[in-house]
Amino acid sequence: MVQTDDEAGVRVAGREIAMICPHCNQMILRRERVDSKCAKCGRVFALEPKELPIALHDVRVRKLAEKLRGPEGYVYTYTQMRYAAVRNRIETSLESDWRITFIVTAGVIVFITFVPTLPLTIGLGGAFGLSAGSAVAWVLGTGFTLAVLSMIVNWLRKPGMVRNHRIVVGMSDEEFAARIGARWRAVYRADLPGGVNERTAALVQSPTPRAAVLCADRSVLVCLSWNAIAQSRELMFAAQPQEIPPQIPVLVIHDASPLGLRQWDEARRVFGARAVDVGLSARTALDGERFIWLREPQLSDEAEAALPSYLTDDERRWLATGWWSPVAAIPPGRLITTVDRAIGDLDPVTAAARRTGFLTWPAA
Repeated sequence: MVQTDDEAGVRVAGREIAMICPHCNQMILRRERVDSKCAKCGRVFALEPKELPIALHDVRVRKLAEKLRGPEGYVYTYTQMRYAAVRNRIETSLESDWRITFIVTAGVIVFITFVPTLPLTIGLGGAFGLSAGSAVAWVLGTGFTLAVLSMIVNWLRKPGMVRNHRIVVGMSDEEFAARIGARWRAVYRADLPGGVNERTAALVQSPTPRAAVLCADRSVLVCLSWNAIAQSRELMFAAQPQEIPPQIPVLVIHDASPLGLRQWDEARRVFGARAVDVGLSARTALDGERFIWLREPQLSDEAEAALPSYLTDDERRWLATGWWSPVAAIPPGRLITTVDRAIGDLDPVTAAARRTGFLTWPAA
C-alpha cells in the first residue's frame, strides 16, 4: 500500500521513501536519487528529505513558498518558511522523551540479557560448576531485576523529565540558511522563491516615518520592511527602544511568552501612551488552532510569581508550564494585516484602541 503526502511531494511505499523529482515530475525511490540526482532525467535537485530534520524537498519548498506569498506575492523570511515546514508536525506531548527513555532502557536490558549474556553464561557455566538450568535461572533473574529497577528509576525521574522537557523546531535559523538556503542557491542560482534571509537582509526604512515597529525578532522586522507596508504606512523598524525617535507611535510586536510580556511592559514604561501592543497574547495562542506551540522548562516559582497580574488563570497556567508561541511563525499576510489594522487604529477618532490591550489576529 502506498501513502502519499501531496504537500511534501513524497510517498512512502513499504519502507522506502519515494519522492517526486522537481524537474521531470516522476516518482523516484531513494536508490534512484543518489547524490541528489534523479536517475530518470539525470538532473540535480537541491534537497533530500531523508537528510533534513524537517523533511523539506524542492517540491514542498515551492508549495510552502506559494502559500506564504499568497496572491499578493508577499516576501517571506527563512524563519517563516522554517516554521511553515513544521506546522502541525511538532510533537507536543510532554511525556514523549520520558516514554522513549522508559521503553528503550528496559528494552536494552532485555536484549542484552537474551542475546549476548544468556548464551555466554550457559557456555561458560560449566567451567564454574554451574549447570545450564542454574545459569539460565541466574541470567533471567538478574535481567528481570535490572529491568524492573530501570522502570522504577525512570518512573521516579518522570516528574523532572516532564518539567524540563523542551519542544523546539528541529532545525535552527543558522542550519536552515546553511543547509537549505545555500544549497538551493547552489543548484538553482537563485534564492528560495519569494524568500529572504533575515540574517543578512538590510532593513528597508521609511525616510520620514510616521510610526515605528519595535520587535526583538529580526525576522518580523525584515518581513515587514521588505513588503509594501513599510513604505505605504511610512514605517521605521527597531529591535531596541533606544533606536526609536521621540513623538511617533510605537507598535510593539512580541511573542506569546514570559519574555514577550516583559518586552511589552518595558516598552510601555519607556514610551507610555505612545506604545501600542500588537504582540501575540497567551489568550490568542491558546484560542488559535493554527498558532505554533513550543516549550521551555517549566517556570520556577519566582518566575511564575513575576508574571503579570492581568493574566487569566488558564493563561498563567499555560505560560508557567513553559509553553510559548513565536510571533515569527505568523505568515506574512496575517502579520501585515494585523500591523496595518493597528496603524489604522492610530487615527485620533479611534485612538482609544491603544488602551484595549492585545489586538485580535486575523484568522486567515
